[in-house]
Amino acid sequence: MNSAQNIVRTFPLSRIVLLPAGLIALFYLLVFTPRVQSNAVLVATFTVLAVLLGLFLIITLFVLLRRKESPGIVAVVVRAHYVQMIMHLCIFAYWGWYWPQVYQQAILILGQLVFVHAFDICFRWIQGKPWIMSFGRFPIIFSTNLFLWFRDDWFYLQFLMITFGILAKEYFTWVRDGRRTHIFNPSAISLSVASLLLIFTGNTEISWGSEISNMLNLPPYIYAEIFILGLIVQFLFGVTLVTLATAISLFLFGFIYFQLTGVYFFYTSDIPIAVFLGLHLLVTDPVTSPKTNIGKFLFGLLYGLTVMLLFEILEYFGAPTFYDKLLSVPLLNLSVLALDRCAKKLDFSGWFAGESAARLSPQKLNLVFMAVWIAIFVAWSQSGHLGKSHPGRESVFWEQACEKDRRKACKTLHDLLETECENGNAPACARLGSLLRLGKGVPRDDYRAYEYVIRACELGFDEACKHMRGYRPRLR
Repeated sequence: MNSAQNIVRTFPLSRIVLLPAGLIALFYLLVFTPRVQSNAVLVATFTVLAVLLGLFLIITLFVLLRRKESPGIVAVVVRAHYVQMIMHLCIFAYWGWYWPQVYQQAILILGQLVFVHAFDICFRWIQGKPWIMSFGRFPIIFSTNLFLWFRDDWFYLQFLMITFGILAKEYFTWVRDGRRTHIFNPSAISLSVASLLLIFTGNTEISWGSEISNMLNLPPYIYAEIFILGLIVQFLFGVTLVTLATAISLFLFGFIYFQLTGVYFFYTSDIPIAVFLGLHLLVTDPVTSPKTNIGKFLFGLLYGLTVMLLFEILEYFGAPTFYDKLLSVPLLNLSVLALDRCAKKLDFSGWFAGESAARLSPQKLNLVFMAVWIAIFVAWSQSGHLGKSHPGRESVFWEQACEKDRRKACKTLHDLLETECENGNAPACARLGSLLRLGKGVPRDDYRAYEYVIRACELGFDEACKHMRGYRPRLR
């Protein structure tokens, strides 16, 4: 994967110290940007972290002087790193055009990048190792920020999260194919741990996680953009089967669910946009996914299945369901050696495309898988079941399903009407009031029902005004 030979350099301490010192100075200067100045906790966070980084550098220099060592730098250019970085930047650029909050986070993302480079330099040198100068930290930070940010008053937790990801990459390792490598996708392990802590403490509201999951769907062609960017990754790194298998499992299990219940598993799309992003840029890391074709296929199938299982479990316990695409990735990373061993034992030559596949090179076989995925995506998009035209987005579908008392239909209808009412849809407010008054599929609540009827009347829905005159809720 390296596109250039490694370049090793050793420098006098008096000269090389300027690199981490300059990064720490840059990190502190971010305190004076309008974005950081807008919140007192952000100012304190950047100031305290700059001081801690400075102390860490002083300790590092003291250790190096005692050892009489000259710190080194290893320049490593890995294609996977800079390609992923560019893919992430393209998503941020397009997404931010429709949701300004993304652009407002740019300075904070820059701060994370500067912080993690300064921290990593000191961390490597104090261990007596050369610092690896590469693009490797960019996809970690970008991938993390595509799924979860902490709010300004809690943003110091963002730095803890990304630091944990960097340390996990360093310490959670195993020997694979004769070389030591990290077990977990660094961004996935930090996102999973942060998600579990937020779930168990009931503090999801201190993050932007829910808003990110919803606002990813704002750009009109976001599915197409992620799909095209994903093709580039698949072509360069041969991970198409992971994405393809995940999509197949989501389609297959979603189809079975619809046949059994008469309703859609995910009502916004057959594959929600955040899950679609995850199956392209979260589980396709070539280092932490299987090497064999069967292993990749099983890996993708398991990801799709666990996303749906986690959605059910989270919903059952009343936890936010957007964590579904994050929690299983580290467990799947742990399974890759077993999946590859299983694949080698099966040893099905041409398992995916008949005997002729066995004669194809891995690159050509990957092109076959890409062609299959392109055909599936185009057909799926044209069907209207992938994206904003999905029939499950229409409250009429869920009203009919609610009348037939189908699984979770009334609860889904309640959630849809609540969103539409919050967006100023008067008839939706009135229908929501009726649903709450009848208590069908959701707990009966006369008081809230009356509030929604009033809201509908205030928005100019005459039928709600007429209904309100003769109706008074029972007091709680």
